[in-house]
Amino acid sequence: MQRAGVINTTPEVVFEQLADTANWKHWYPWPVSQDPQHGRLVLKEVVADSLVTYEVLSTDERLNLKGSIYLSYDGNNTTINWSISRHVGVLPWWKVRGLLMDKIYGPVMEQGLTDLKKVSEASAAIK
Repeated sequence: MQRAGVINTTPEVVFEQLADTANWKHWYPWPVSQDPQHGRLVLKEVVADSLVTYEVLSTDERLNLKGSIYLSYDGNNTTINWSISRHVGVLPWWKVRGLLMDKIYGPVMEQGLTDLKKVSEASAAIK
């Protein structure tokens, strides 16, 4: 699933929030920790001011997810394209959950984008 948003600042300012996992607690809508029992966040690929890919790993494989966040800049605003995916498994009830993922996770992702916008724009105002 995917969500997009626009932040009124440069990609460099937004990227500060993405490149350091310590900042994710300010905007990322799910709890993350270094404890694999509760979803350990691991950055996989980081390309300055344009891309972050990550995984949230758990001891329960069904809870693992992969995400990517792409940044693009039009000279005034930074557009964020955020996507996440999760393996839904082979059991029928997990497949049903897969069909409902957009309804379950979409609004939470939108809140995360709203929070990332607030944090990034506040950070830009300070600089």
